[in-house]
Amino acid sequence: MRKVILSLVLFASISPGWAQTSPPARRDANTPAVNSPNSGSGGTAFCTTGLPIFEDFQPSEDCLLAVTANITDQMFIAQDIIEGTVQGRIAELPAGDLRFAAGASYRENEIDFEPSHLNSFNNSASQVIGLFASRPAGGETSAKDVFGEIALPIIARDSGIVQDFGLELGARWSDYDLQGQSNTWKALFELGFNESVRLCGGWQRANRAPIVGELYAPQRT
Repeated sequence: MRKVILSLVLFASISPGWAQTSPPARRDANTPAVNSPNSGSGGTAFCTTGLPIFEDFQPSEDCLLAVTANITDQMFIAQDIIEGTVQGRIAELPAGDLRFAAGASYRENEIDFEPSHLNSFNNSASQVIGLFASRPAGGETSAKDVFGEIALPIIARDSGIVQDFGLELGARWSDYDLQGQSNTWKALFELGFNESVRLCGGWQRANRAPIVGELYAPQRT
């Protein structure tokens, strides 16, 4: 029986879930609860009073620190954008002003992910229940765009079946550092019969490059 109790005492000093039958000799207050904190696996945990499994008592602070898992995954995302636009009137037409808008932009995106040491794939200790181990991840992307639009009024009158009709035409050229170049465009119309009835529609081509988080998402197992 004495050997069984002794095995419980030794097990309680390194793992939660058991209580020591007698506390060990007290140590200096400046000694940390774990001799290699925040370093992933390894180290020796200290628990002066044991844990209140078989009887009710207040556990010491080093016991609480020994069984507390501080898990904080950190993700940093940054985006820098430089953009310039210009707009104005090109000419005056019978149906109204022919107007334009144009511009160019350059943007950089950056992501950096660092998992908690307890949630890291490199941690050899048991993983936290309900969480998947992650690897550090990071990367950068950049893109350039040039775009332009025009608003072209064709019909504008106060009577008749069709009172106003106009077109909106636009195009964009994009150059992604990883995906290459792409072109998008649109051709929209607006048709008005009176103040209460209007018809809008058009045709356009669009695409989307993957965002930096999709390209460099952390691997989880």
